[in-house]
Amino acid sequence: MVFAEGGDLQSALENNDQLFVYLKGKIPDEQIISLAPLLPSAATQEANRRRWETLWSDKNRTIVQTLFVEEGEKVGFLPHAFDPFIERLSVKPVAVSIEGLKKVGLGDIIDSMKGLVASFLLTFTEIGYGLA
Repeated sequence: MVFAEGGDLQSALENNDQLFVYLKGKIPDEQIISLAPLLPSAATQEANRRRWETLWSDKNRTIVQTLFVEEGEKVGFLPHAFDPFIERLSVKPVAVSIEGLKKVGLGDIIDSMKGLVASFLLTFTEIGYGLA
């Protein structure tokens, strides 16, 4: 088990994001258990949001919508069948927070993966090596 610490929650989460990325390059995914994918730092969430917005630019959304209409009609979909999906792409995502995760029923998982130790907020990444 490896701990990432920080002077506050965001610092700990940023350090944990970096640790998770580092470990993913060294250890098989199935051997890493981390809070990082579930609760990334605010900085990581912002970077992810920017990449999402770039991917789903007006131009790309229009291309995908046109393809959905053209290809969908070939297999019996109505022209506007995928409009809700396309419209959803324009909605700005809500930032992930501990409170939000608890509201959707993940409180026990979050509580088990975070701790307060000696006035430092810590997040942890568990590394499994298949040792018995």
